[in-house]
Amino acid sequence: MKEIYRVMDEREEARRLVDPLGLAPNATSLDFHRAVYKNAALPISTRQRSAIAALQFEHPKLAVHALVDERSFAVRLERAIERTAKAKAINGDAPTNSGGMKLIEAKPLRRL
Repeated sequence: MKEIYRVMDEREEARRLVDPLGLAPNATSLDFHRAVYKNAALPISTRQRSAIAALQFEHPKLAVHALVDERSFAVRLERAIERTAKAKAINGDAPTNSGGMKLIEAKPLRRL
């Protein structure tokens, strides 16, 4: 009979040790925050803080990500500069150096 009472006491103790939010042992922090902000028995300020903490994981920000390879960007830029230089040469614009910049024609200075 003592064994039965001991087992019943252990079960009672186990019930007291159960998580008050009812979370499973493998629950994540997001599960915890959801349980807190949905628990009407907790103060509203506590619920609001948990809702704010969970917000970024439930509704991610929209963003644009671009992957640019430095080498491919440099190659494309060089090709664009070459095309521009060729177009200027065809149109008869001022001569340019290899960097695509206009060359300066030097004029002698008059001495006073």
